[in-house]
Amino acid sequence: MLYLSLFLKRNRSEYYDKLNAVRTYGDFEGWIKFFFRGVAEISIEATRAILRLREEHITLLMASGFATANDIVARFVEPELLQEITGKQLRRRFAYVPYLEFFTQADACLERADSALASEAAPLTGRMSALFAAITEKRSFP
Repeated sequence: MLYLSLFLKRNRSEYYDKLNAVRTYGDFEGWIKFFFRGVAEISIEATRAILRLREEHITLLMASGFATANDIVARFVEPELLQEITGKQLRRRFAYVPYLEFFTQADACLERADSALASEAAPLTGRMSALFAAITEKRSFP
């Protein structure tokens, strides 16, 4: 999952400049380049965080040498890296807690960023909607 709102919040000034340039000059290309730069940056950050998490846990796993599957699972359950989610004794399923927390934290950050951006960008987004409508209907923009 990518949370572009975090990028927009970090680059708030440029975000507003790009929106204003679309409204004032019709600079859609500048907006699209900015948007794709955001997608790329957020993708790279998410990938690095997940790979870092993976490497930390592989190191933990390899430190123990030979082990059975149950030994490995037990080693990951104790520090709460895995959490059993079925309540069963056989055919159990586990949640990979740090990985899920990565997305939970991102969700919380996204909610904060979305609410901040929504309240600040409301006047601009209304104007942008009118501009897009004018373009698609080929009429003049007020």
